[in-house]
Amino acid sequence: MRLDYNYVTPNKNCVHNNAALSASCWRELEQYAARMTHLDLSVHSCPSRSAFLAQFLASITPLPSEEATILHAAAIAADGVLLKHGCRLLLRVPWKFVRIAPAQAANDLPHTLGDSIVLGPSFFAQAPQAQLVTLIHEKIHVFQKLLPAQAGLFIASVLGYYHSAPCPGGLRQVLRMRCNPDLDSRLYSRDGLWFPFEQYHVRPHSLRDASLACVRMCQGCGSPAEVSPRAADHGYRYEHPLEEMAYVVSGQLATGTLPPSSAQLL
Repeated sequence: MRLDYNYVTPNKNCVHNNAALSASCWRELEQYAARMTHLDLSVHSCPSRSAFLAQFLASITPLPSEEATILHAAAIAADGVLLKHGCRLLLRVPWKFVRIAPAQAANDLPHTLGDSIVLGPSFFAQAPQAQLVTLIHEKIHVFQKLLPAQAGLFIASVLGYYHSAPCPGGLRQVLRMRCNPDLDSRLYSRDGLWFPFEQYHVRPHSLRDASLACVRMCQGCGSPAEVSPRAADHGYRYEHPLEEMAYVVSGQLATGTLPPSSAQLL
């Protein structure tokens, strides 16, 4: 098994020094920055999108040998689980990692950018089983980006999401929506009425200062007609079908409960 470790010595003098990142990783980093609202920037303590890009690139760090050993073992274990359940498409997704030291410890959340999984110190502090689940979860997000049609089939046939709507920047600002690099920029719904999303608290200090809410869109005009602070009241536990897929599948794989019909799609 080949694992690619993408890292460079931080260069604070070059905002666009993306030599260590794959083309898709860098492209998604720029797209993520472009979608950020002032609240997204504030939780990263960045005054602008260019400052965020500079901060991210400066946070890329070399992977110590002991962490490389941990990561290699976790990736082998994750692939063993995928092989056991016959997830042939997920097995074809290569392992690519970026190691970061985020400026704010509270923002140390595993995520993906393009074909790469971004990990910080919190991952290496997890127990082995939690590391395995995290890697499978993030690999599913990479799968979603590399094979969107296959992911869309799973989302429609297994999770039952059949409706989506555009989510312009103005709407994100008004509803205090948290931007997530693992997800696309649309809103999704099962019933076509209520669309879940992560809503920042009034004065967020980190990415974790948010809760799951729902918005009901005005039919025809695309404007928000009503916001419900409790998405669970409308049957949602996750902000987006891509996130629900990653949580549900990784959990089922870890517990050996993934249905064969689901495995055939993965």
